[in-house]
Amino acid sequence: KKKGAVNKIKRFVSGACLPEELGHFRWMMFMSKSVLKRLFKDSVLNSQNMNDNFFFIRRHYKDCRASGLNRSMYVDIKTYLVDNILVKVDRMSMAASLEARVPFLDHRVVEFALSLPEELKIKGFKTKCLLKNMAGRFLPQDIINKPKQGFSIPMKNWLKGPVKPLMMDMLSEDKLKRQGLLNYGYVNNLINEHLSNKENHSHLLWSLILFQLWCNRFN
Repeated sequence: KKKGAVNKIKRFVSGACLPEELGHFRWMMFMSKSVLKRLFKDSVLNSQNMNDNFFFIRRHYKDCRASGLNRSMYVDIKTYLVDNILVKVDRMSMAASLEARVPFLDHRVVEFALSLPEELKIKGFKTKCLLKNMAGRFLPQDIINKPKQGFSIPMKNWLKGPVKPLMMDMLSEDKLKRQGLLNYGYVNNLINEHLSNKENHSHLLWSLILFQLWCNRFN
């Protein structure tokens, strides 16, 4: 259901309301500005560091002289890929002795891909056009056109089972009020909605748990 049509439409519409430089990155966000306002206390929101939490995306977007798709690809490479997806995929694939990304990370391949015009990359709803045409020489079409599939963990269910005690401890009323950063009422509402299957807040709750663990270690 997370990847269903309704969810995709919701995320697309919310992204369409964002400035041009942030539209593509809506697909990587799960904490909108409205959520931030309810989640953090006013003292945190009014701090200088919370004025623009997308400053690093805007900076790379401004630095790039390309336009459209190539500009978004450049920012992707500078942010989401290098600091997120590539790190996780590399660790998990190498743990199973798989070379999942290396051929595509050759700097000559990356530079060549960035130099190509947009119409060789996307045509309508068809993506990776040139790569798929090349792969057609070696692979059957059912493999080439198979929908993209991720390897996400079942955190939605874990938070209701084995990870629930950790969540209730890290996001307890006593700890959050003593810390003074997050609004306990809103966090508690997220927990209740998730445990009652009313909403899936797994991404947000897991991030909050990790944030609390980080605070415990370094504060």
